[in-house]
Amino acid sequence: ESGPSAEALAVATLALHEARRSEQRPLPALEPGFRNNRFQREWVELEHAGDVTRVEYQNRGGGELTITVGDTELSCRALAWSAAEHLLRYEFTLGESAPMRRSARVRMRGEQVFVAGVAGSAAFSVVPRFKRAEAEVEAGACIAPMPGKVVKLLAETGKVVEAGQVLVILEAMKMEHSVKAAEAGVVKEVRVAEGDQVEDASVLVVVGPADAD
Repeated sequence: ESGPSAEALAVATLALHEARRSEQRPLPALEPGFRNNRFQREWVELEHAGDVTRVEYQNRGGGELTITVGDTELSCRALAWSAAEHLLRYEFTLGESAPMRRSARVRMRGEQVFVAGVAGSAAFSVVPRFKRAEAEVEAGACIAPMPGKVVKLLAETGKVVEAGQVLVILEAMKMEHSVKAAEAGVVKEVRVAEGDQVEDASVLVVVGPADAD
């Protein structure tokens, strides 16, 4: 299975930017990421299924970002952002193609961003630039990115799994979302069954080291 698309990464970056724009600031007209050097690029690192991607972006003002993911450069402009509805409407331009208007469901929780839309669904974690001493989620826990229904359970206690392997498929926001193992190991616990309704951040499966008893 391939990783998240450049558009999905761009949408996550744009949503993070819009969330910052919507916060009250001492100087509301000052764009987040503003620098005296207009051409200075900002960056964010997003982790997905154990892989980290560096997304560089330049703030053009008015909710428009020029975003670079690897060798791909694109433009993303926010048309409307509703944190309450978890809805981002945006204009997307890739290369010389005509701008496309789209929408995506985006949920944020702490350092996590969950995207579902035309570009696909993906769960990202923002990699902190500075290490912080924080309470961590239960070791090996695979959590629900949002409230939903377990439509397929692929994990079994004692089963060896690889990093990035799909363990649970949830149905949420009228789309299916794959919950994957962050690291290789053995399934220690399965805490859900097919058909279960789960809450946001519920632990679905726990994966532990293969050599642990």
